[in-house]
Parts: sequence; structure tokens; C-alpha cells
Amino acid sequence: MTATDHNVAHRPTSPTTGITVHTTHPSDTAASLLPDWPALLTARHAAHAHFTEGRLHAAYNTYSQSLAELRDPIALLERAMVVTRMHFPEIALADLLDCEAIFDSYSSKAYALGPFFALAESPALIAAGTSPEIDTEKIPALVRSTYQNLYQCLVDVYTKLQLYKEAAKAQLQFVSLADSKNVDALKPKAVHLMQLAQKYPNAGRLKSTRRYPWDTHNIRDLDCSHTLAAVNAGLSEVGSVLVTRSLHADKADISDSNTDVTQFGFFTAREYVTGETLLQEPELLCVVTSNTACRHCGTSLTSPPHSCPHCSLPFCSPNCLEHAQSSYHLALCTKDITRLLDIVCSAPTTKSLNLLHILKLFSIALFTNTHPLDLPFARHLSPISYESNKHKGFSTTSIQTFKLITSILDIPPDDQRFEFWVYLSLDNMLTCNTFAVRGDQGGSRGYLLPLTAMINHNCVPNAKMVVDGGVARVVAVREIGVGEEVFLSYVDVEDSAGDFSRRDRLLNGWGFICRCDKCLENE
Repeated sequence: MTATDHNVAHRPTSPTTGITVHTTHPSDTAASLLPDWPALLTARHAAHAHFTEGRLHAAYNTYSQSLAELRDPIALLERAMVVTRMHFPEIALADLLDCEAIFDSYSSKAYALGPFFALAESPALIAAGTSPEIDTEKIPALVRSTYQNLYQCLVDVYTKLQLYKEAAKAQLQFVSLADSKNVDALKPKAVHLMQLAQKYPNAGRLKSTRRYPWDTHNIRDLDCSHTLAAVNAGLSEVGSVLVTRSLHADKADISDSNTDVTQFGFFTAREYVTGETLLQEPELLCVVTSNTACRHCGTSLTSPPHSCPHCSLPFCSPNCLEHAQSSYHLALCTKDITRLLDIVCSAPTTKSLNLLHILKLFSIALFTNTHPLDLPFARHLSPISYESNKHKGFSTTSIQTFKLITSILDIPPDDQRFEFWVYLSLDNMLTCNTFAVRGDQGGSRGYLLPLTAMINHNCVPNAKMVVDGGVARVVAVREIGVGEEVFLSYVDVEDSAGDFSRRDRLLNGWGFICRCDKCLENE
């Protein structure tokens, strides 16, 4: 539904704006609609002051604190302006679409938006300390002005994301609300955007996948020494004598301005013979797309499963069922994930399994009352960073899938542990840190292994990952000397059709151009 098409016949419409308007109902006072309006106005005023003075991080944090108390659409709109200025249009887009949905939800009682608009227009109320007076005659103009700001912002962020078709639609909505004298001057921009949409139909992309500046949870890039010590402690706890060292990524042209990329490598502290286990993961997070595999560890079911008594999902053993129930399954039990599975199974690559990983990580976070980015599975992972002018694709489907996951888990929109930027941060990390295999019975399995994920790639690896009975191990495929770096191959080298195809898959899937000896020899 748009601002100009509410499609309800019995509601009166403003002749000047085309937007449905109602006078204030006696029972809907500003006090009942905004019980804590002074605090709301104070927070909004403080955030706006931060914004106008260039303190963008402070503005973002202040708006976020305010939105945790009340889903104020004006604050959403203004926070979107802040993150757009911070060059994160994908996050701005999520706020703008939420803002539009809130506006449209009031379409049958547009007068209810009056207090929000009154506050937006009356900063003097802070000093006066009086309840905002709602002049119903001004509401149509305020509604139109705010919708114009919304659509203008949408045009901007859609264009920055190269989603030209959506930008053209937003421009036409903006034009429909413009004064008649300005319409002719605004229409050519919509035509130009539509021409770009026809020329670049699948051009949507993220300019950057680096961590968001307000993210204080995932600590790898914030404190590399702490991460290094934590990873080495984790290796020691599982009895591995591998040692982690920090490296500097050899990326000649990193496309997202984050050129100082810290990378880790695993090195041997003793000799290993072929077939010997270098590392056994203490815990894995597994997702599957078929009921022919255990929903916890991914083991193929060869005997009658141990099913959950409430939802009948299959597990290979009472132990797996117990582990699932003690970490994430209670948040997922009886939930219908059919639509999400359809999205995953219809996708052209196994990278779509990351959606099921995010669903499980959100479930664990809910069950343990932990921020998703503070979970051990994600805490030390780094997001993908592309090189050679490669960018991660983006479309509004990302926001729709995010909302699908939060609706499955009944997560309210004001729970800021599960905002869109958290979902996107996890997706950016999982893109280059998960392992996937296609099952022998039509299903696929995905694995998130926090330690194994930090092992680097080589097209002539000296180790491989083996998952057996729900246990993931890194095994030597040849003799490995003391001090050698351990390498896995992220792609099936035997299955790749030549060096170009292999390197292309690595660039598209993991964001880097392989510079191992084999690839450099064949350049």
C-alpha cells in the first residue's frame, strides 16, 4: 500500500494531497498515543542536534535508544538519514521500509499520526513542558511533507544500492505528492531511473561488507591480540598443538576501503603424518534441508530417528535431541519454516544455507538471552571483503528474508539484538566462513566450525575436513613438517573445470583471487 492508494472507499481523502485524513477522535489524545512524549521529544531533539553537528555515531546511538522505547516512525526516518550519511544505504533502506509500513498501518486512522507530526514540528515543546496540541487542519500537509521526505530518501538509497527499478517507483510516488507546478521537472528523473533499470536489471550490490562502526560485539577487528589469544586458548582446550599467528592479507585491490585486513593462519608445532588429525572441533553448528538427516549434527538417518515429541523433527540419537533442546530447539519447536526452506532449496548455490544458520543463531541467542554477535560461533569471525572491484549482490529480498526469520521466531521489531544490521553482519561473516556439502539423498548440509573456518585456502591443500558421526576433524592429506601453515581447499579442486573456473568460484564465493603457487604458475 502506498501513501496515495489506501484502497478503502469509505474514508475521506484530502483533495490537495490524495492522502486519507481523519479528524482527531476524542478518545485518542496525544497522552494516550504517546504516554511518554516529553522523553521521546527530548531524545529526538538530542539525536537531531548530534546529526546537524556531524556527530553521526552519537546520533545513531541516540535514535536507537529512543526506538528501543517506542517505534516512532519519524525517528526511523531520521535514523535512516543518519546511516545514509554514514554510507550504509542498506541499513537505511530497512528503516525506511519500516517507517513506510508504520505510516501505512495508520491508513484507517490517519489522525493517530498527529502526535508524531506535532512533535516533529514543535521543538519548543521541550521548554514549554506542555502536551502537544494537534491541529487537525495541519495534519494533511504534515503527512504529505513526511511522505515526500520518505520517498525522497528511498530514491536516494535505492540509487546508491543500484536498485534502479525500485528507485524509479519511489520517484514516481514522490512525484505524485509534489505540487502540480513541480511535477514536470521531477518526471525526467523517474524516466532516467527506469532506463537504468532496463540496462542493469540485476545490478543491486553492497558497496562495502566491512563491520558496522556501531558494532561493539564481534571483537576480531577491534582487538586482534585478544582474538589471537582466545583462538590459541580454544586450540589448547581441544588438545590441538596447532598455533595461530596473525598475517596481513595479500589483497592488492580490496573494493571496500577497508584495506588493513587482519588475517590469521594455523601453523603446526610438530610433524604430522598422512591421515593424522590436526584439529577436532569441540562443537559444530549444522543445518540440513532434508528430514533424512539429523537436524542437529547432519548424520544420515539409517534407522528410525529419535523424533522431538512436540514437532516430530528427526534426530539421530537422544544425545543430539538433548543438545538441540538445551541450546536452540525450544525456540524453533513447532515453528513452520517451510517458506524459508523453499528459499534455501531453490537457490542456485549452497550459500543459501546461511539463512538456516542465521535462524539457528537467532534461536540460540533467544534461548540464552545473548546478542547473536556475542555467540561463540560468531564472536571471532571476520566479514567477507571482496577484491578486484567485486561486490556482494543485494536486493530487497534480503530484508524480506530477515523479516521472515524474525516472524518465525516471534521476535518483536523493537528487540535491537535482532535488527537488520545484525542479520546482515552474520550473513557477511557466514558467506566466507561456512562449509557446505550436497547430500547423497538430495538434501544439503551446512557447517559452521569456528576454529576450522580460520584455516586458509590453498588449491594444493595439505589437509582436509572430515565430518563423521557429528564430529568434524581436520586431517592431514600428506606429511606436514614443523612450522608449516595448514591449508584446506574451499572448493573441490577435482570438480573445478580448470584454473580459471576455480579462481572464479573463489572470487565469487569467498571474495579473493587465489594467489597460491598452483594459480600463480598457471597465470
